[in-house]
Amino acid sequence: MLLNREVFHGQTWNYRKSGEPFLMNWYCYAIYGERSKPIYYVAEQGMDTIVNRKAISDEMRVPHAFLGKIAQQLSRAGILEIVQGPKGGLKLITSIENINLLEVIEAITGEIFLNDCILNPSSCFRSSTCSIHVVWENARDNFRKILKNATFAKLIEEGTCMKSLMIDHAVSSDE
Repeated sequence: MLLNREVFHGQTWNYRKSGEPFLMNWYCYAIYGERSKPIYYVAEQGMDTIVNRKAISDEMRVPHAFLGKIAQQLSRAGILEIVQGPKGGLKLITSIENINLLEVIEAITGEIFLNDCILNPSSCFRSSTCSIHVVWENARDNFRKILKNATFAKLIEEGTCMKSLMIDHAVSSDE
């Protein structure tokens, strides 16, 4: 039985009645989309373009401070460059054919594991014999494979849902 929950960096620490904590990583679906929107926008502008942070923040509806944190993590991962100064912004340093959602998400959040027993098998005394553990492991592997195959070149070519977001934004700013 759970007494309370704490959310820390998107990971939910649950506490059993005994007070023992266990980690669940259920945040990924909504959070991953939010964290990959800025790099999608920068990728859409082209590799040699310095994209203004305010434009990214406004167009993708991402808070400026949150964008700064994401940019730092993606810069450390070698995906983009942070250009300082009045004409500064963010610039890709890796081609969109070589950037995939898995790389971006894991640069920001760390390794995807979906459930604590995958990352830390010792967290569950049944990990070595648990058939549910195998299901979580397969789900994680398949999820990671799908994200790895989703390059930003493919996403831009397919014209994802971002177009509807931009149309919605344009309509609301005209009113």
